[in-house]
Amino acid sequence: MEPFNLPAGKGQAFVSDFVVATLIFMIILAFIVYIWDEIISGIDVLKNTGDMEWLSSTVMEQLVRSEGFPADWYIKPENVTVFGLVDSNLFGAKQDMVLDADKLMQLINLTLSDYALTRNRLLKTGKYDFYMEIECINSSDRGCFDGLNINKFSEGKVSCLNGFNLGVHNGYTDSYLWREAESYDDESGTIQVSDQDMSGDEGMAIPTSNEWLLYNLNISAPNEYWIWTRYNASDAIDINLSIDDITSAELYPASELTWRKSTSSFILSKGKHTLIINRTTPSGSPIRFDAIILTSDPDYLPDNTEAQHYGNFHLISPTVCIIGNYTEQADSTFIIPTTRTATFHSRIDSALKLRMVIWSGNATGVPVPMTSTTTTIPAGVLLCDIFASGTCPGGVEKNTCVFSLWQRRNSHAGICGKYTDADWDVCCKIGDGELTVYNTTGACSPGDGGVISLYQEANSHAGNYSRYPNNICLHASNRNITCVLADGICPTGYLGNLSSLYRPENSHAAEFDYYNYKICCNATG
Repeated sequence: MEPFNLPAGKGQAFVSDFVVATLIFMIILAFIVYIWDEIISGIDVLKNTGDMEWLSSTVMEQLVRSEGFPADWYIKPENVTVFGLVDSNLFGAKQDMVLDADKLMQLINLTLSDYALTRNRLLKTGKYDFYMEIECINSSDRGCFDGLNINKFSEGKVSCLNGFNLGVHNGYTDSYLWREAESYDDESGTIQVSDQDMSGDEGMAIPTSNEWLLYNLNISAPNEYWIWTRYNASDAIDINLSIDDITSAELYPASELTWRKSTSSFILSKGKHTLIINRTTPSGSPIRFDAIILTSDPDYLPDNTEAQHYGNFHLISPTVCIIGNYTEQADSTFIIPTTRTATFHSRIDSALKLRMVIWSGNATGVPVPMTSTTTTIPAGVLLCDIFASGTCPGGVEKNTCVFSLWQRRNSHAGICGKYTDADWDVCCKIGDGELTVYNTTGACSPGDGGVISLYQEANSHAGNYSRYPNNICLHASNRNITCVLADGICPTGYLGNLSSLYRPENSHAAEFDYYNYKICCNATG
């Protein structure tokens, strides 16, 4: 038998075909693997972005619709379990989109001082980072951060990541009120002038003595205020700055256009007041005024001439506070924003926009600046507010319960500790001593303030002091206390805004801003 011989060169063709087929198979397999990886990666992206979108929306809803847990977490923010910004004090119950200023301030403060703790308890995960933009959308003549009542601390500031500061003075956020000189409400003998250096190209000149400008002011919060004026004069001019019945005699040196702060401050209650700028120097050239700023910020320095800035570069409108781990979008892998709009209980005429941004990836965070706050109350200043029942223990510079309410508005009242059904306490504190409260069927001791009278010790209608048998008296360890029931606004200097009554007798009581008759107290001596 002859041997079987393969045709010459056929084996080489078989090997090359196999190599080509294998190569094609590998290319197809690689393509399939690539497509599969892309599909899986896309699913992961959708999963991650979906997770982040859900988380961002959930966190924002929690902040603007929840009180947090515990509801008074702002008192010890480091122990918070669930963050929520809703004010639970309005009408005795929480209301969506109405925020507590203390809770927002403490969220800012805690985020800056301990970002990791805030992130973990806010997002409930370590997978993502966040930052929040808190923007004041002003719809009135002042920013919505102005004049907010702050219970947690009375002096200091809370700093945002972008350098914006929320200052606190006497237990209220700093207020700024700007008036162009030519926007007066009344005048006598003044002259409107034009000058390229004046903001708005206009100002007011006071040519001689006993000529004046008058401005009606609406003060957002009871506090100590200073007056800044932008003026120029060729000669030194004496000016009286008067608000209501308080006058500060000022000497304006000869100067080119510049800012000048009043040498004296003014203790003003919340509400309407009148400022008069009166020239007392008879001779010399006219003094010209460009703009006026009234502020409760003792460290304020005006830096420019635009009204929407309140004369300061860092108050550019709209005002924005940034907290968290801020990153530009280009520096992060995923970035998911969610926006909600809310307001403050005490500033219902302005809106606050909160924008939560949750992101993941690699980015360089902005260094977190240190925040300084204190718990010091200025000597002699009496501060009062409403707290959840049992949360205002007495002591030096601590809140002392004065009387109790069943609810914050349209409420019966009672003696602290004897009105067991009360949910709220009217509490006060003073900066340099201890407050005590007692009730008597007679008159308060000399130097003590008669706050209110009750028909009975619990679940009672109320009236002004000495109207009914149960008189509630406020005593300070080293000062005299005076209290009045004022119709409309408290007298000048009465910063202890306790509560309000529907009428002077047989009345329901409420938080200070609710009824027209105001219970106001002052510490002197």
